Amino acid sequence: DDCQGVLIWMYNDCWGETGWTPIDYYLRRKASYYWIRNANAPVKAIVRRPGEKLVTRVVNDTREPIKCKVHYGWMRFDGRDCKVKNKAITVPANGMIEITAEKKPAKINPKDWLYTAYLSGPGIDHNPCVWLLAPYRELNVPKPDIKVTVNGNEVELASDTYCHGVHIEDGGGRLFSDNYFDLLPGLPRRITCTAERLPRKLKWRTV
Repeated sequence: DDCQGVLIWMYNDCWGETGWTPIDYYLRRKASYYWIRNANAPVKAIVRRPGEKLVTRVVNDTREPIKCKVHYGWMRFDGRDCKVKNKAITVPANGMIEITAEKKPAKINPKDWLYTAYLSGPGIDHNPCVWLLAPYRELNVPKPDIKVTVNGNEVELASDTYCHGVHIEDGGGRLFSDNYFDLLPGLPRRITCTAERLPRKLKWRTV
């Protein structure tokens, strides 16, 4: 029988220390908490490289078919060029669809471009999957300029350039619906404040 799932070796620290867990001893969320949660979203576009090609798939772990649009392709870190395609699909319940398998074009400089895949549609969080072609220290990532717009308890973050690990220091509490995420050039990210009152000063950082 097919058996799939996720096994977390250590979920929370059993005493105050710096450990491998996504939750510390005081039940504060670490950065890995959000990455693990987003990686295991029930509906998600994923990118893998089993060989020389980048393979894009869309997974639906729910019990109902999902109609959505998948966006996949190449983006420059500085946002000056974008080669992203899109396709309307229906992913069957507990199913997976392979969208494409492609090699890196010769004109794509690994230090200037990334490959990404993400979804759009009613009730779907686009939550992009990003594949980097070189170690982060070698990438020509420009200085970030994150624009923040507040509307009630909703916060929209946008950037003209790629930003990795965008986050706000919240002391490990659940101040916002998401934290430690990637921003793609020209693709805003909307999250909500889960606290009773939105902080007056919102200082977002990127890794």
